[in-house]
Amino acid sequence: LNTLRRCNIAVRWRVLHRRTSNAKYYSIVCATVENASTDPKLEGNFAVNDTHVVSLILLTSQLEMQLKDSFRDLIQRKESIWIGCRAQASTMMTDLAEYFKGDQTLARVSRHDGLIQWFGSMAGEIRDLAYESGDHFTVT
Repeated sequence: LNTLRRCNIAVRWRVLHRRTSNAKYYSIVCATVENASTDPKLEGNFAVNDTHVVSLILLTSQLEMQLKDSFRDLIQRKESIWIGCRAQASTMMTDLAEYFKGDQTLARVSRHDGLIQWFGSMAGEIRDLAYESGDHFTVT
């Protein structure tokens, strides 16, 4: 989004400042290859003709369209992504609850009933979350 904003600012700046009546600024903004500035503070070639400005407008509009399509796709998939993440988080909490039972062969912890219960309840709360409700809770 910041790149798109910078493109729009650059387009507006070029369009607005091409009409300046100050000869000094006009020679910088509307420079041609023949009279490009040799000022050491201004590095690079500032020769920009009308074709460059139109090209910048077209490229900026293409970027806007691609960004809009990306956001539209993301918004359409938002619920399925959320449901998948919810299922994954619930599974992980259940796995943690099972881990703290101490029954696994590689378990390096002793049985802790409080953590078993807490992780189990967290898994249940995650499973009970509903996408449509929009509620956000902090579990303590």
